[in-house]
Amino acid sequence: MVGLLVASHWLLDLVVHAPDLPLAPGGRTLLGLGLWNSPAGTIVVELAIFALGVWLYLRTTVASDRTGMWAPCSLIAFLLLICRPKLRR
Repeated sequence: MVGLLVASHWLLDLVVHAPDLPLAPGGRTLLGLGLWNSPAGTIVVELAIFALGVWLYLRTTVASDRTGMWAPCSLIAFLLLICRPKLRR
């Protein structure tokens, strides 16, 4: 499971990073699509990925009590609050 999480994180980073992600540990081939060069594009893509993750989580789980209903909502709101983008003007 941890290996799958690392691989999926690398794939998600590939979209936003400049070409600085090694294809293999110690490798010279560096990859990245450079979405960070576009703050607006980064926000759109990151929010879409976040929304997909929230949707998958909410679709596959069922709250067993009030805590199970409100805790994910609180976490989602907290993550959106602390991740507010600071766009350059």
